[in-house]
Amino acid sequence: MSGAGQAFSRRTFLQGSTAVALGAGALPGLLDRSAAAAVMASTGPSVRAFAAPANGGSGLALPMLSDGLNLDQPQYYETIQAGRRVFCKTRQNADIDGDGQDELIYRGPAGISAFRFDADTGQWLALPPSTVFGDEAGWDEEWYYTTIQTADLDGDGRAELIGWGPKGVEVHRYDPATETWTDLGVTNPMTGLLWAFPWYFSTMQCADIDGDGQDELLVRYTDGLRAWKLTGTSWTQLTTISAMSDGAGWIDPSMFETIQCADLDGDGRAEVFARSADGIVAWRYSAGQWVALPAGPGLSNAEEWNYPQYYRTLQAADLDGDGRAEIFIRNNTQIRAWKFTGTGWQELPPGPMMEDSDGWANPQYYVTLQAADLDGDGRAEILVRSGYEILAWKYTDTGWQFLPIGPAWSDADGWNASQYYRTIQPARVKTSAAANPHMPATESGTVDVLFGRSSMSIETFRMLPEASWAPTSAPWPTLDPAAYAYAAELLGIPGKNVRDIYGNSDDLSTYEEQLHPTPALPAGSTIDPAQWAAVCEQLTTELNWADQVNTWYDNVNSLLTATYTGDDIALQAVGNTIKLTNPSSTSLTLSILSFVANVAAAGLSLTATPMAGAVAGIIGAACTLAGSTSGSDSDQVQDTIANLDQQLIDAFESSLLSMDAQKAAATRDYGLLAAIGGQIISQAPAWTWNSTDRDTLMIAGQRQYAMSAWKALAATAGWKWSVCGRDEPLGAPDLLEVNGELYYDNGWFWLTNGYVPWPASNDDDLSVLCAFYMLRQGVTTLIDDKVLHTLFDPYELSHGVFPLGANLIDVIAARHGWPRLGGAGTSKINSGCSDVPDPWTVGGSKGVISGSHATLAAAAVTGTSDTAVFASPAPAPSAKKTTQRNQPERDRPNQLHALGIDLGVNVELSRDTAGELVALIRTTNYGLTAAEEVEIVSAKLGGREPIGRLSTHRRHIDAGETTSTQLRFVGVPGKAGKQVTLKLGHSHLDGDYSTTLQLTLPTEDAADCGC
Repeated sequence: MSGAGQAFSRRTFLQGSTAVALGAGALPGLLDRSAAAAVMASTGPSVRAFAAPANGGSGLALPMLSDGLNLDQPQYYETIQAGRRVFCKTRQNADIDGDGQDELIYRGPAGISAFRFDADTGQWLALPPSTVFGDEAGWDEEWYYTTIQTADLDGDGRAELIGWGPKGVEVHRYDPATETWTDLGVTNPMTGLLWAFPWYFSTMQCADIDGDGQDELLVRYTDGLRAWKLTGTSWTQLTTISAMSDGAGWIDPSMFETIQCADLDGDGRAEVFARSADGIVAWRYSAGQWVALPAGPGLSNAEEWNYPQYYRTLQAADLDGDGRAEIFIRNNTQIRAWKFTGTGWQELPPGPMMEDSDGWANPQYYVTLQAADLDGDGRAEILVRSGYEILAWKYTDTGWQFLPIGPAWSDADGWNASQYYRTIQPARVKTSAAANPHMPATESGTVDVLFGRSSMSIETFRMLPEASWAPTSAPWPTLDPAAYAYAAELLGIPGKNVRDIYGNSDDLSTYEEQLHPTPALPAGSTIDPAQWAAVCEQLTTELNWADQVNTWYDNVNSLLTATYTGDDIALQAVGNTIKLTNPSSTSLTLSILSFVANVAAAGLSLTATPMAGAVAGIIGAACTLAGSTSGSDSDQVQDTIANLDQQLIDAFESSLLSMDAQKAAATRDYGLLAAIGGQIISQAPAWTWNSTDRDTLMIAGQRQYAMSAWKALAATAGWKWSVCGRDEPLGAPDLLEVNGELYYDNGWFWLTNGYVPWPASNDDDLSVLCAFYMLRQGVTTLIDDKVLHTLFDPYELSHGVFPLGANLIDVIAARHGWPRLGGAGTSKINSGCSDVPDPWTVGGSKGVISGSHATLAAAAVTGTSDTAVFASPAPAPSAKKTTQRNQPERDRPNQLHALGIDLGVNVELSRDTAGELVALIRTTNYGLTAAEEVEIVSAKLGGREPIGRLSTHRRHIDAGETTSTQLRFVGVPGKAGKQVTLKLGHSHLDGDYSTTLQLTLPTEDAADCGC
């Protein structure tokens, strides 16, 4: 692998740029980047990465997709898009409302949210949200949420929302006239179970392959790359590219991950291209058939192009503005690019230097490599995130031109965490030179802006003509100086700027009344009457916006105070409720930053009130900021509950101060002021407020606070959990007549039917009989039923804070922040159930709890220092499988436990249609602290490595959260029913560890593929 010619060295442009990346923030009271770096350096890995403001921005922008809203979890942040997909890299139409520019969409717990870019304010404004693709419908599984994308499937100029989920392929359309989403009710072309394998679902993309203005759907399957055209609500299958079949080796990630579409020949039709084992291959769809193009550059396995740090950078863009897309890729030295000439491939001059020896082989850098038309001239520029900032280059007739250094999204500010750098991408937006000089008009009328998600919000930047970058937020309009000065005098603020008072909590409406209608000028005034009228009109509008923003922030401040300072929800009260032994002296280890940031916001986004998301975003941002600036509150603490109570109160008070700083930022930034104030005045769904909303949000917040306290204290209570359920009709003989009554009579069963809010089942005759007992450490008596009902009875507003309505699966499976609780060490004799089977016996009774998309199996698993529940959410739909979960031997540094990180692994083996083994590996963080950049770095099953170079993604795994990876193995020795050893190596920012599991080989009979 080599590259020739003169190019730019990474060291040339990064050396000495730290001062740019770590410059002070623009507003007092907000964390500047040098302070953020100090926090990261002093607090260590227990503190969640804090992505700080870049290039002088305040860090506050719209939309506020903060960590506090759980946007640091991959099932949400990986869905953030505006037409550009990380994998596959096909650039798609994201104009869902037909306004000529991309919308920004993402999937949250409740469903899809979308935002349109407003050129006048330079901010993203919220469109009415949709409940489609929400967690309750099962879209939080990787094989579903990663398929969500936008494409113009009907050729009407507006993009539809498409994804493959639990019900198959779904297509939804947004109607800007009615501001509603409609399910088009399309048929499902992707039937069968095997689509859930990554070598199939991850290749799903849309492109116009026949040039009719209508995008087609393309997905690779066992027999090759399939294609369909949507006609009404039905799909017509087109010809398949059989050369991309499993049998041809396209199950290798270094091949199937590179499949993408681009117009390589400029004929208005997208070609399919990818990297095969021998090099680039491409096809054109013509007259109903696929025609192979001449073989492309020899990016072969023999020359080591099958490493992720190289093949994952392969993509296409029109670099020279001739209407044809060039392909480019990074090798171990630099960028290389080629143009398709119609009869062959012509290499362009070697591009920018990005040497492995300079760190460019790390995913936090190479994953961000992409192209965008940053200056609107019709040519795409190449850009990438370095360890310090965004770098960009333009291809010219004479070579590559280095462009101004972009946003300072540096490692020091936390942008090397996957929940941030994987969101960096461009969006095509309209320009408005009159309203916003930062968005000058261009020949095309659109330009690509660059955005990325920080811990607080989506930050959006624009490259300026004067060789610099700036946030897109609109600057303050210039006003006539004499008229402006007289307005300040008239309002009683001589010597001050009128705009200086916008952050005051005073009633600004009185100032508005003084300027509207336009007051008469004094006799003899030299001020131009037209200028005076214009200034009064503009200031009246701004004062109205500021008044609304102040009121709104005051409401949020009041909500935060009312929600989190009541004595009835203090940790001491919760500790007494869950019957802690001597709670006043209980020792805890807890990351205050992680705790506060999640407690303060997570519950607010789950209510039915549309504005809850906006409130939660602000509160989440405030708490994140407060935790990062409050010094000792960011450190791990080991103290009594009473002291922890006080520290939480202090942290919330810091959040209130940060809220004031945010209000100042919103009222000192014209774009934010206009965007937020304008949406409040127009009563946009996300920015309405009334007393009912406040009460609803306060109760929801109190409930979430209390649940978070329970999560934090459950482990210290020494609870023991046992599960024994069955996916059977209620009253099944083998439960009630054989073991059920014995379990229930002895206190092992707590009947969930009628008490627990359970996901709706697709099969009405299925219900769940779940039993569990809870024992305190060293105590043989069962815990009071009142505690169980407090946790699991349905939550209703009329009940106030309690009961909590906790989800049973979440608690037992240690998901969404619930800690892993020990159980295998509790003897059945102690529970009085000596005459019934022990549900904790390995290989004995294994309980299964089934919901609409959740399966939980309990078995004993030996950890480093304790024995604990090892439970798994639903596996990917697949062929018949035999799964073995038992006794992983861990070898990892003890420091991981001190940091509150406790990673566990669950593996399920199955066979695909070719009879080869597929391992579904779920990695769960059972600790109290988030684990950053977790990835599998080694894997051997029966001594065999997975197909292709190990290709896994780095992920942020929050406390109680799980991520999944599927690997395929061939040639593993052994027959069905025999034991096989799986050795796994994991890595993350806080350390490494290895896991060894003994698994049972599944049946060799391939399941029906459902083709």
